[in-house]
Amino acid sequence: MLYEPSWGLAELGARLALPEARVRDALDRLVDLNLLTSSRESSGGLRAVSPEVGLELILRRQEADLARRQQ
Repeated sequence: MLYEPSWGLAELGARLALPEARVRDALDRLVDLNLLTSSRESSGGLRAVSPEVGLELILRRQEADLARRQQ
């Protein structure tokens, strides 16, 4: 999605050799992780968060989880 942001489910599925349902499930998971956000350019579309931002979000979440467990 970083290299082909205009691709939809069909294109992603074809490129990954996966059925659209599995691609949709994966995209939903990435949205849940805040690694995909709504596209400003395309109504209903998604865009990938930059890898650096995504990694930082995941690290912050895991650090918060760890801090809660230690209390």
